[in-house]
Parts: sequence; C-alpha cells; structure tokens
Amino acid sequence: MEAEQLTAFQTQVYQIYEAYGFYFLALILAIGAWEIASRIYRRKLSWHYVLASISSIATLPLIGVMAYRFGPLDSFFTGLIHLPLTLFFDPALVLIGIVANQIYQAWIHTEAIGKMPAWFEFLFNTPSHHRVHHGRNEQYIDKNYGGCLIVWDRIFGTFEPEDEPVEYGITKPLKTQDPVTVLFHGFWRFGVKLTTARSVGEILYCFIMPPGWQTGLERERHAGLEGLPYQERTS
Repeated sequence: MEAEQLTAFQTQVYQIYEAYGFYFLALILAIGAWEIASRIYRRKLSWHYVLASISSIATLPLIGVMAYRFGPLDSFFTGLIHLPLTLFFDPALVLIGIVANQIYQAWIHTEAIGKMPAWFEFLFNTPSHHRVHHGRNEQYIDKNYGGCLIVWDRIFGTFEPEDEPVEYGITKPLKTQDPVTVLFHGFWRFGVKLTTARSVGEILYCFIMPPGWQTGLERERHAGLEGLPYQERTS
C-alpha cells in the first residue's frame, strides 16, 4: 500500500514538473522575444544586455534548479522554509504553490509594462514594483521582496514605489559577464570581508548583518578614500 502511494505521489511530482517546465519555458521565450523587440523598437538593445542575458541563462545548468540567475544557496534557504510545510500540507500541494509563484514572477521582469491599475498595484507584485527590487538606487535597496503579492512588503515596511528611473544591478558592479564569476562572486567578496574583521563580534556580524554593513577596518579605509576623519563606532 505504501509503495502504491509513493508511486502515485511521484507521478504527481513528475506531472507538475513537466507542466511547469513547458509553460515556464514558453512564457520565458515569449517575454524574452517581447523584451528584445521592445528594445529594438526603442533603440535600447546593446551587447551588454545580450551578454547579461546569456550569462543569466547559463547559470541554470550550473546550479540545476528552477531559477533564472538565482544564487547557489537559494534552493538551500528556500528549502528551510518549504520543507517544514510538508509536515502540515500535501507535498504536491506545496510544490504546486512554489511552481505557481515562480511562473507568476516571469511576467514582471520587463520594462515594457508601465503601471497596472491602482487596485492591482496595491495588492499584487507588478513590473513596476519588481523593477524597484532590482534597483541599486539608495532608496530601492532591499525593497519589494514579494513574489505574487506586494501587501506583505506594505505590512513589513519594505515597500517602495517606483518614483524615479531604476538603475539596475548591484552596488558594486561586476566587470565581467562570466557566468561562474556572476554566480560565485558573492562568496569571494564575503571572504574578503571576513579578513577585515578585528574581533569575534565583527566575524559574527559579517554573517547576520545586512549586506551593506561594514567592519571597522572597511569603514576606516572608506573614510581614508573620502579624505574624512575616521571615528570608531561605540556600538
């Protein structure tokens, strides 16, 4: 009996993944074609954009997950959240929710769509909201984390509307589109940060503080580059 149930569950999983793979690929190709056509029409298509897209796609086989330019630890941390849910809900139902969330987010990665109707913008994640999430403008950093719904960001104080043009990318841009560097550069930068820690407390902070946090040595170096007097923090 248990073997039959396991086989039935596996069949469900395979069917879900097959459907997800087909529709996700079709949707990505359609949106990609639309985006390229839009950029050609607006004369904004560049080699940098093409190479960045190729680099993003190339990360898929490197990490082997359903993720477009996801980091190598994304599956690990999302697993910490999703696996406990299977104790209370059917695993197939959990998988369907994960897949639906990923499919929804395919259409919001575009500049071709401006603002949606106000009621939709208030409840759901939209291209406008998600452009903010990918921005490195100071007011856009660490904002709009929502997948399908944007109300969670409104509740937890991480919502930011798109008020000015978004400057895409990370605060310290890479000078290469090599997919291996794109995927693993965060580990290198984190390792460098650890070498600047002067105490056990600073080592701990490197792991738990937001990405923009700096060790005392980093702040000292930054102040030196800016020609400003360095002041040690007391807390």
